[in-house]
Amino acid sequence: MSSTNTNTVIRMGNRKLLKQVFERCDCCPNIDFEHSPLFVLLETYAAIPPSKSGKLIHALQDILFVASKADNLSKVIETALECNYCLPPDFDTFKKRYDKAMYLYLNCKDVWDRALLFMTTDALYAHSWYHGIYLPKITPDLSDEARHKLEDNCAAHFWQTQHRGDSCEIKYVQRFNGVHYFYVYLNNYPEIVDTWEASGETGKKTMVRREESFSFNVVFAYNQNLGRLDTSCKGGLKHAKQLEKEFCEKILGYELKETEIVKKVYEIDQLKYRKNQLKPNLRLGVKRERILAMELRYKFMKNKRDKKYVGTDEPDSAIYDAIDREYNCRNVHLNLLKTGWVRVELTILHDNAEHKLLLELRPGQCKFSSENEILRYIGEEYLKETCIDVQPELF
Repeated sequence: MSSTNTNTVIRMGNRKLLKQVFERCDCCPNIDFEHSPLFVLLETYAAIPPSKSGKLIHALQDILFVASKADNLSKVIETALECNYCLPPDFDTFKKRYDKAMYLYLNCKDVWDRALLFMTTDALYAHSWYHGIYLPKITPDLSDEARHKLEDNCAAHFWQTQHRGDSCEIKYVQRFNGVHYFYVYLNNYPEIVDTWEASGETGKKTMVRREESFSFNVVFAYNQNLGRLDTSCKGGLKHAKQLEKEFCEKILGYELKETEIVKKVYEIDQLKYRKNQLKPNLRLGVKRERILAMELRYKFMKNKRDKKYVGTDEPDSAIYDAIDREYNCRNVHLNLLKTGWVRVELTILHDNAEHKLLLELRPGQCKFSSENEILRYIGEEYLKETCIDVQPELF
C-alpha cells in the first residue's frame, strides 16, 4: 500500500467526502473543496507539511487499497453487515468505489479497521502457512495471563534462535465465522533507513540516516469448531513446530504432536492421474465437482506446455479422457509432465439452492470466483480435505 499513488483518490473521489476525510485527519486547508479546480486540490495536498500529512496519507492509502478492487470493497461491506451495521439508503447512491470506500472509512471506522486487518491476513503468502489438524475442539484461554505467557515464550524462541524478537505483543480478534485470531508482533533486526525530516524554522526537509527497529508478525488462527490451528510464520517448519506447540500449551492446554502439522501446498500435480479424480463431499455440501481445464508442462523441454479444456456439458471425467487421447497415442508418460494449473468447478448446495464456485489452483495458492464468504469457506475446506487425499507435501 505504501507504493500507491494517493493522488488517485483526490482525482476520483467525491469532493464533499474528500473534505470530510481531510478534516478527520486534522488537515483543514482553507479552500473550497466542491468548486476548486483539481490542480488546486492536488497542490494543496502536496503543500501540507509532513508533520500533519502522515495520518492523511495513511488514510488515503487505505481508501485506495479498498477501492482498487471490487472484491476488497465487498469484503468491507460484508464485514459491516456481519457486525450488524445497517448501511443507510443513501449509500447506494454512490456509484464510484472510491466514494463508497471513503463513506465506509468515515462512518464505519471500527468495521473499516477490522476488515483491513483480515484482508491483510488473507493476503499472506500461502507458503508461509502451516496447519495443525484434527486437534481437540478446546475453548481457547483468552485471559491476559495466558496471552502474556505466550508472548514470553514466542519472544524467548526468536531471541534464542535468531537473536531478535526480545519484545513481543499479542492482539486477539475473533472473526465473524468464529475463528480466533492471535496477532503476534515482535521486534525485528534494526535497519538503517534514510528518511526526510523537516528542520529549523523554515521547515526545509533534509535527509537523515537513522537506525529503526520495525516489527515482524506471526499469526495464529484457531478454528475451534474444526479443531484446526493455522499458523503463518517465516523461517520454515522448525519454527512452525515450536510456535504451534507453545500456542497449544499456553492457550489450549494441549500437547501438540509433530505429526499433526502439515504445510499448505496444493499438490495439484497428483490431479493429472485419473485415480485421483476429485469426488463430491456431501458433508460440506459439495454436490458435484469437475475439472474444466488443466495445463501440463514438459519437465525436460523448456516452455513446452499443453492446455486442455472441456465443455461444461461433458462428463466429469472428460479431462482424463482428453489426456488419454492426447498422450497415449504419442506414448508420452504422465511422469514426464508437470501440472502447471488446474481449473475446478464445484456445485455447492447452500440455503436450499445450488451455487457454482470456480477455483483456479496453482502450487501453493488458490483463486476463487465468488465473493460470497460462505461459498469460499466451503471451497477452502473441500480443498484442504481433497489435497490430503491426493498426497500433499507433508513436512
